[in-house]
Amino acid sequence: MTARNEICEAHLEHIREVVNKKDPKEEYKLLSSIGTGTYGEVYKAIRLKTKELSAVKIIKIVPKDDVLAILEEIQTLKECRHPNIVEFYGSYFR
Repeated sequence: MTARNEICEAHLEHIREVVNKKDPKEEYKLLSSIGTGTYGEVYKAIRLKTKELSAVKIIKIVPKDDVLAILEEIQTLKECRHPNIVEFYGSYFR
């Protein structure tokens, strides 16, 4: 295993620690795709518990991805509080 692979594995393990263990389909109903980005796709969704309209980003992590950047995005969204930015409810790992 190379040093880069070890770093990626460590970051993946950290992501597993900070994300929700539930299946996101238990909490959201995906309605339609509203955009794609570097690491995944964003969907318009309904939060089943509250019936609120939400956005769900599904990230597919592959070995070449910058796992640290994904982790930083999750952390930034968790800490962000602004009336013009969608509230972050959680992240999931499959």
